[in-house]
Amino acid sequence: TAGLHQYKFIVSGNQWIPDPTNPDAAEDGFGGRNSLYTCVP
Repeated sequence: TAGLHQYKFIVSGNQWIPDPTNPDAAEDGFGGRNSLYTCVP
């Protein structure tokens, strides 16, 4: 779907981390950061 999307990676089955290679990020509402990805049609 086109638009701005937020994501994280799951590491070792239980640790959520933002994409270390993506400088685009937003607050996740829990004191952390989500990586951002913009999908264009």
